[in-house]
Amino acid sequence: MLHEKDFIMREIERIVAVIARILGLKQHQDLDGALEVIQHSYVELFGPLGEFLAQADVGTVVQLLTDPVQLAGLARLLRVEADLRASAGDHEAAEGIRLRALELAIEAYKRDEHGVADAKSAVLEVSKGISGELLSPEHGQALREIIADSERRSKVQDSASGGIG
Repeated sequence: MLHEKDFIMREIERIVAVIARILGLKQHQDLDGALEVIQHSYVELFGPLGEFLAQADVGTVVQLLTDPVQLAGLARLLRVEADLRASAGDHEAAEGIRLRALELAIEAYKRDEHGVADAKSAVLEVSKGISGELLSPEHGQALREIIADSERRSKVQDSASGGIG
């Protein structure tokens, strides 16, 4: 179990490092450079099928990539790509990528039995600004349940801490 936890932490750290590098380029207004880093990152993080996974439909991706850590990481990376594409003015592409990212985050959450992938926070991060009505009925229902659970937990924490927070 310790080796598995180390592997998971290394995977998460790799994804976080790539996203930080991309956001640094975006902050310096180098959108082309950031998009180039993203394209290389798909292969770097997900192997030879990385570019394919970044563009494939959700059903295909979850057949090929079953690990919730990798699914959540791909969802987060896609969300960053969507934000970059929107910043570059390609709002239609950004919308499609955001939607696919959210569906992948939900799939990661469904597979993250022990919470090790932190897929719930990936869903909450990726879902910001996306209409759940654009999702499939199954993913829309899952999103509503995840949000409701998060709000319930937040209220419990607030009342346990005396409403401070």
